[in-house]
Amino acid sequence: MALAACAAPARVAMQDPPAQADQHSQVPPPSAPEPAPFTRSAPTTNGRFLVTLEGDPPGPPLNQPFSLRLRAEQVLPEPQSAPVRKVQFHALMPDHDHGMQRTPRLTQTAPGEYLVEGLLFHMRGRWVVLVDVFAGSASGQAAISFEVGAVAPASVLGVPGD
Repeated sequence: MALAACAAPARVAMQDPPAQADQHSQVPPPSAPEPAPFTRSAPTTNGRFLVTLEGDPPGPPLNQPFSLRLRAEQVLPEPQSAPVRKVQFHALMPDHDHGMQRTPRLTQTAPGEYLVEGLLFHMRGRWVVLVDVFAGSASGQAAISFEVGAVAPASVLGVPGD
């Protein structure tokens, strides 16, 4: 006796065809914002000029050549104001009583604006940049201080503290 096999109809789930992606409706994910440039400013000791240094983020690297842009502007002009005619740039480590091992090159790019090239901070620690500004018979010196190659505290690095 033969048994007729009666198979139950297979259940097939019907799916809608995949939606065609509209190329114009997809918004790309937001990109990370550009890091802000390294910027430090200080007035001269007599308050006559403002000196600004600007460079690539995150700031001057340790033991690698780099450049800075320097701007010197009068904030207390004389009655007969003269444009900034000259700047001098020095970098030193006052805690170690020495400066850089290189002499930087200054190139004027616009009135009161300079490109400082050939910089290299060869040691980690506090550096002070001294900028002497000359305009007409007026002059002044600004001091801008910052840390180079600072090491994060152990707690920031995930190392338990004492």
